[in-house]
Amino acid sequence: MKPRLLAIAIALTASVSIAQNIRLANVISVEHVQHKEMTSVPRQICSVHTEPVYTTTPVYNTYRDTNSPAPIVGLILGAVVGYNSFGTAPGLGALLGGSVGYSIGDQVRTSHPYWTGQTVTTVTQYNRSYCKTNYESVEIIRTIGYRVTYEVDGILNTIVTATHPGSHVRLETRVIQ
Repeated sequence: MKPRLLAIAIALTASVSIAQNIRLANVISVEHVQHKEMTSVPRQICSVHTEPVYTTTPVYNTYRDTNSPAPIVGLILGAVVGYNSFGTAPGLGALLGGSVGYSIGDQVRTSHPYWTGQTVTTVTQYNRSYCKTNYESVEIIRTIGYRVTYEVDGILNTIVTATHPGSHVRLETRVIQ
């Protein structure tokens, strides 16, 4: 019980010894307290360019030689086979051999192309987009507080506050007795 009474006595003594007085002072002027800083802001710049793309293709040809030995070889073989087989038809064998030799020679000539030494170049236009990032320096101004001039009993005072005070400033005075 005694500690409780002691706590109550201390609290009463403390409240009596410190008196608070709250007054409202008229605000005369308010100025922004500003902070300037430079910062870098990225800006992307894009453009479209038309670019040619070159494609080179070799030109191939096939053999179209009329002096090919295939029909002549066919004629000779046909005549020999025709003479040995039929005895009396070397001309018919030569004709058939020449025709078969020509068709085999033609097939070989067309299936094995050769490069003529020439090329054909084609040009195709493509649109390509190029982007780059530029950094621009920008000045940023921030309000970090307010410089307030106020009047109390005919005396001008200045304080800095974090928020805008409005038309009055609340002043607390403590008097220790």
